[in-house]
Amino acid sequence: MWDMLRAEFEHVEATKASHEDVQKACQLAIWYDRHERDDAKQERYAKLIGNALRSDEQIQDVASFVQTVEQLNERDVAVLKVINKVMNKQGDWLPQPNPGMGNIHKVHPNTFTGRAQELGVQIAIVLGQEIERNLYSREQGYAICNRLQGFGLEHEIETTRELPLTNYTFRLSVQGVRLLKLSGEDVPNYEHYTKL
Repeated sequence: MWDMLRAEFEHVEATKASHEDVQKACQLAIWYDRHERDDAKQERYAKLIGNALRSDEQIQDVASFVQTVEQLNERDVAVLKVINKVMNKQGDWLPQPNPGMGNIHKVHPNTFTGRAQELGVQIAIVLGQEIERNLYSREQGYAICNRLQGFGLEHEIETTRELPLTNYTFRLSVQGVRLLKLSGEDVPNYEHYTKL
């Protein structure tokens, strides 16, 4: 773990990240790694800290991102990536007139609700469920999405839920967008979310 973190520091000439925050993030990563050997989490810690160091913007609370990553399991991470892929597409944010302020980029809620079925199917696939007869359990995906919402990584969009064949829809939060970006994921619309 130490070698992975040190490798991230080697290519950093200057950073906008708080030295104290990064130091705490490194200490937490080493502490977590010492108590739970997990190669995937090791890689996430190192990538997250390295990307925070190299970021053009000042990333706040790098240590809290490390704490969040420590609590996420592989299914959580997979579902978060699916939400990014399905609910955060290039071109979703459109300029709309706003009196007194000019055009502001916005996303209409129908953009998210219109993708509810696609989201459920893609989450079922990533969770290893068979979707051929459309009888997969949407509750597993919904439970994981609620867990991610508890970490502040996404928000539920109101829909009518009828069991057991219900659709649900979630969108990324600013924290979710930042965590994905720091984890090295391609995050369309990053600039729109982070300007909120």
